[in-house]
Amino acid sequence: MMQGGRAELVNDVSTYPSSVRVLSTDGKYATNTGDLAGLNTGAIRQLRRETKTHDEAQDARIARLENLVSQLTGKALDEMEFTATSIAYKDVDSYFIVDARIKPSSVITISGLSGYEIVKQSDGGFGIRFSKAPSSDIKFTYSAKY
Repeated sequence: MMQGGRAELVNDVSTYPSSVRVLSTDGKYATNTGDLAGLNTGAIRQLRRETKTHDEAQDARIARLENLVSQLTGKALDEMEFTATSIAYKDVDSYFIVDARIKPSSVITISGLSGYEIVKQSDGGFGIRFSKAPSSDIKFTYSAKY
């Protein structure tokens, strides 16, 4: 809620590092959003660096797990189909579904929606754009192969 140039945040600012928060005279925390943006940018860069490094032992464990799943199911991972549920919200005409199982080559099937197109499909998700935003919330499912 904005009051006189200050905003009250819903999240718990007291958990932010002390470098980006101060306790105001009214007993509430205020946040320096410029410093917070810098902190977030640094965190994203660190996470990106950590996820791009490969650990041979971890890669070997992942390969063993994938092999075990294939042995237990009798199917290769790329033959297994998954289904997930989501909601298209009233008056919102585009979404991005974040799902690590989605790849640019995934053939996605959507049930329960009409008047949409799939856009921006990439590693980790896909976008949905409606020709006309839904007039009510719509629960739908999507499926693809791993």
